[in-house]
Amino acid sequence: MQGTAVEWQEARRKLEEVGFDPSQASALIEMVSSREQQLATRDDVAALRGEMRAGNESLRREFNARIDALDASVSARLEALSSELNGRMTALEGGLTGRMDGLGSQLTTIKWFLGAMIAVMVPATVALVRLAFM
Repeated sequence: MQGTAVEWQEARRKLEEVGFDPSQASALIEMVSSREQQLATRDDVAALRGEMRAGNESLRREFNARIDALDASVSARLEALSSELNGRMTALEGGLTGRMDGLGSQLTTIKWFLGAMIAVMVPATVALVRLAFM
């Protein structure tokens, strides 16, 4: 405090040296001194910075918590959708397999039928060809 008073006296002396009236210099020094007291000190600024950091940290934690909650929600929804789609695909695969088995047996039946027809038709065709050339 005493150092500050010495600095103000030195400032008043310099003002008087450059041409200020002593009463004007005193009034100017008083005005600046009162304004300076209204300004924040370095400790006040440091405390405010600490509060701001704590506030920012709190906002950051809240933001991260919200992102984690959204991530968990999206993951759960994707898991449910994946399970549903896998179930549908399994059901479709089972249906298609059943239909393919049915088509396979029908093709086997057609194959046997055509084989039997060919077996019957070939001798008849040969006989007809022989008759045609006789």
